[in-house]
Amino acid sequence: MDRQRSSLAVAAVLCIALSGCGASGTGAAPTAPTVTVTAEAPTSQPDDSSASPSTEPPSSAPASTSPGSVPTDRVGQPLGLADAQSSYPEWEEGLYEVADRTDVRAMGAPVTSCGDQGDYSPRLEFRLANRFTTLSMNVAQANSSQDSDQTLVVVVEGNDKPLDIQKIPFNEVVTISDLNIEGVNALRVRIFLDDEDEDCGSSSSQATAVVEKLVVT
Repeated sequence: MDRQRSSLAVAAVLCIALSGCGASGTGAAPTAPTVTVTAEAPTSQPDDSSASPSTEPPSSAPASTSPGSVPTDRVGQPLGLADAQSSYPEWEEGLYEVADRTDVRAMGAPVTSCGDQGDYSPRLEFRLANRFTTLSMNVAQANSSQDSDQTLVVVVEGNDKPLDIQKIPFNEVVTISDLNIEGVNALRVRIFLDDEDEDCGSSSSQATAVVEKLVVT
């Protein structure tokens, strides 16, 4: 009997450890007290290294667009290459020396075409959207021009029709003032070497055209 009680005592201890036990052998075991153990999961910060990569596409820079028409808030201000709808060939904005003037801020381009070569002559084009009525600008040859015996011809066109033609010898600044551009959308300035010059068309013929203070009002 003592042996049976000892066995039952051992079984009770095991039942407590295992959180409960059923009947054993031929006799019913006394009901063992139920022990409930609540385990708390340790709190931890999520591991950033295991986070799934973002599925959002990377942001991209906006695509560059060609400038539109010249806005009305540019009235009375000198226009530059950033305002031009197109230009040919490579014009540059910078400081030029013209006649007796230094540090003239203007747009400049080399001119080698003898006579009017159409779209192959150096040109600037602005889209005005019929917003302006007058055009003014200064045109000259830079003192750094390769030749000093060439004459530039400047043709101002509005909507593909000639509005003004000027000749610019070296060491002179020609001013175009208050040229009527009412109803003009496509304003184009074309420049070429005067084919009436004897040396025009020679391999060394080149002048640097300078366009300063191109202003619309």
